[in-house]
Amino acid sequence: MSSKPAAVVTGGAGFIGSHMVDVLLGAGFAVRVIDNLVGGHRSNVDHLRGHPDLSCYWQDIRQLEPASPIFAGARYVFHFAGIGDIVPLDRAPDRVHGDQRAGHRARPGVRTLCG
Repeated sequence: MSSKPAAVVTGGAGFIGSHMVDVLLGAGFAVRVIDNLVGGHRSNVDHLRGHPDLSCYWQDIRQLEPASPIFAGARYVFHFAGIGDIVPLDRAPDRVHGDQRAGHRARPGVRTLCG
């Protein structure tokens, strides 16, 4: 386990989330990315492949429980996961609300900053 402070970035393979990953790694954090790759792309974080302080989990945040090891020991959770286009909102409103609720799944005591 790294002695560096940990941060989780949901939607970390998206445009905004991947930039946050860059900033956090540059600031000395161990970063855990969660992304289901529906709107994000691995190519947004390919330049970080092999970085010793980066872990990527290609899964849907709506399927994670608060006790997931991905959140264990995290100092921050940056929530950028969600539908990037408003057009599908009227067709899948529960998908949107599920993404919003998933942003609050971190363990008690973890500071969650929503994007």
